[in-house]
Amino acid sequence: DDNGKIPYDAANPFFEFVLHPRILQIAGMYFGFLPKLNSFTLQSTLLVPPGTPEYLSQRWHRDPEDKKMLKVFVYMTDVRESGAGPFMYVRGSQHGGQWRHLFPQRPPAGSYPPAGAVERAVPKEDIALCLAPRGTVIFCDTSGLHRGGYSTTMERTMFLPAFCSRAAVSPINFERPDASVLAGYGEAARFALTP
Repeated sequence: DDNGKIPYDAANPFFEFVLHPRILQIAGMYFGFLPKLNSFTLQSTLLVPPGTPEYLSQRWHRDPEDKKMLKVFVYMTDVRESGAGPFMYVRGSQHGGQWRHLFPQRPPAGSYPPAGAVERAVPKEDIALCLAPRGTVIFCDTSGLHRGGYSTTMERTMFLPAFCSRAAVSPINFERPDASVLAGYGEAARFALTP
């Protein structure tokens, strides 16, 4: 779109997915209140030669948008090997977890620990490597330490909606539907789509 935002289209299957009552229910249960839809993207990684330095989200990091957030990672391609850029997460690094103190975010800034620092500080059993077939759905609080997309053998395509509180600092990346469209949705979807 001219304004750089994804146009609202009720028939768009990605809008349908993110506004599905079950997705909104899980998001609401995680937050303990109705969350806002902050963004959604369809991402495809680029292949890099093995040994290429990790860049941005390929590195361990904490997202900056909110101190507690929920992203939904949907693998659109098989991610069955480490060369396919699997999503990785430090269990317990989310708000209230045992590793929350490690390289903390300070919204509106995230955190990018130095290379190797997470592996030195966190036991291997607390690092989840998400190898799975296409169609797999991962719910994750990305205020916790995570990384992915370091693809050396095959590209990874992933759909990625994000939910936050209304305190989130980043602007939305989609056009909001008008009031007549919102009237046809349930309470959780209406709340997710309005300012």
